[in-house]
Amino acid sequence: MLVNKDPKIIQRPEMLYIGMTISHEVTLPDNTAVPELWAEFLERSSEIENGIGSFVGIASDVYEDETADYTAAIQVSNTDRVPEGMEATFTEAGQYAEFTHRGPLSDLYESMHYIHDEWLPRSDYTGNCGSQIEIYPEDADINDVNFEMKILVPLIRE
Repeated sequence: MLVNKDPKIIQRPEMLYIGMTISHEVTLPDNTAVPELWAEFLERSSEIENGIGSFVGIASDVYEDETADYTAAIQVSNTDRVPEGMEATFTEAGQYAEFTHRGPLSDLYESMHYIHDEWLPRSDYTGNCGSQIEIYPEDADINDVNFEMKILVPLIRE
């Protein structure tokens, strides 16, 4: 199993971010749009003057046509200065299931499948309309078999 079967349920405050956003197809495990976004964002991330946290991926707004908005970002102390071509965004305060994905990033699709198609339907929760958050550790090798990252899924108790 690439992801822990029993996530921690946590409370999380609203957080501010600056990043770059695309819309992409969520049903394609080999989608290249998200990796291309990360490459561009990482190349430009030094332009963000007030970063205070880890790099995050924020998945939000899943549409009927199976596309979703995805933002590659970094947590910031404020959104007063947003570099051109980037945007300020936030994640909502609330209750989240915190999963740990273990293994190369290329296997993330399998972890997401487990969370949304197996764990969530069997849990006492429903998915909230809020943003799902991927938290990436600093200087990690995303291809390493021992790579670990957090996945936070917003929840509402049934």
